Amino acid sequence: MAIKFKEVYDLKKKFDTAPLSEEELTILEEVEEHIDNEIVNKYPRDQYNEVRISLCIPTFRYNPVTKKANDIHSTRRAAMQKELEKRYRESGWTISYSLDDGLDGPNRSGDDFWILKGKTMRRG
Repeated sequence: MAIKFKEVYDLKKKFDTAPLSEEELTILEEVEEHIDNEIVNKYPRDQYNEVRISLCIPTFRYNPVTKKANDIHSTRRAAMQKELEKRYRESGWTISYSLDDGLDGPNRSGDDFWILKGKTMRRG
């Protein structure tokens, strides 16, 4: 007998909404530490007051600590990215994306970036 779609859908929903595991939190904290180091190194010298991080890092496709691709299911990567973005927004950063348009041709595609910009501090 074939498995019912509702059973599979319920399993997928449970998987997608489960809290982050210890392993996922460890990877998230490693990436967060790497991004923090990038901010400290790049932000003071940037004339546009922004830090560009290669998009493969905050989307958890690549781990800059182990220097290897992450083998994480896409829905769990999305949950981790959502948590990472929440942490940076709560810390006073605005997040935007710079995606290569591919108009230069397939052999000259540019990098995609996750851009952190500090929110303007008002005086007074």
